[in-house]
Amino acid sequence: METVIAVILKQLSLGSFCWPLDFSLEREFEEVVKVLGAIAPREGDTMNILALRLTKRIMSNDAKAIQEIEEFIEDWHWDDRSHKYAQELCRFLFQFLDSLKQQHLTEKTIRKHTSNCSLIGAFECGYGYRDGFSPGVVFSSPEANYEYEFNRKVSDSKYAMDSYRSTWRKIHNYTKQLGLTD
Repeated sequence: METVIAVILKQLSLGSFCWPLDFSLEREFEEVVKVLGAIAPREGDTMNILALRLTKRIMSNDAKAIQEIEEFIEDWHWDDRSHKYAQELCRFLFQFLDSLKQQHLTEKTIRKHTSNCSLIGAFECGYGYRDGFSPGVVFSSPEANYEYEFNRKVSDSKYAMDSYRSTWRKIHNYTKQLGLTD
């Protein structure tokens, strides 16, 4: 069962949040704003204005962001349906990577996690066999998926596998922090 916060995040990420904002969700929405750290309320902002500003920020369709997503998922899809799935997964992984950048990790660490996210996305899209993207389903366990594929196609070194597992655990914990999984 998805939490109210998870539903709000999902609706925002899909651009399907209903207007006007249901005021019974005001407290939960404030939690979403805090969790994402995406916007700072201004004096006089109503929840609807905050939701609109947050949605615009999350769903900005500037050419650079779209190009970055398309380059990242270039080899992840083969038809329209898989392309949509890859885009949704990529948006979530980019949000995760943005959260790591806010933690002031080194560039080397960010590059390592970015590389692993690229592999995780490719494996999930290629071997996941899911109809729709849900972070709570894909990252429901801290145990890394697709280890066999990683060993066979990327590297069988202990260091590389430990790095891959570390990224997967961090994504799981991020998903859990957002309330999208138990």
